Amino acid sequence: MDHSLNVEAAGTDPELMAKNMAIEKSKNAERFEFLAWCKLAFTNLDVLMPGNGILHQVNIEHLSPVRYPDAV
Repeated sequence: MDHSLNVEAAGTDPELMAKNMAIEKSKNAERFEFLAWCKLAFTNLDVLMPGNGILHQVNIEHLSPVRYPDAV
């Protein structure tokens, strides 16, 4: 699942990460609830919840082979 991060507060305040995460969680509550459910519902899926990893986008095609219908 791709996700971008919007920085709402910037500067040198040591609390900025917590402030930005609180804003992010309020904006994307449904998405985060779905991710939390997925983490518990599937034994073969690992989910890094927001704020616990590197922000990036992964193309699903690189994680699993893509099957195309047989071309004749």
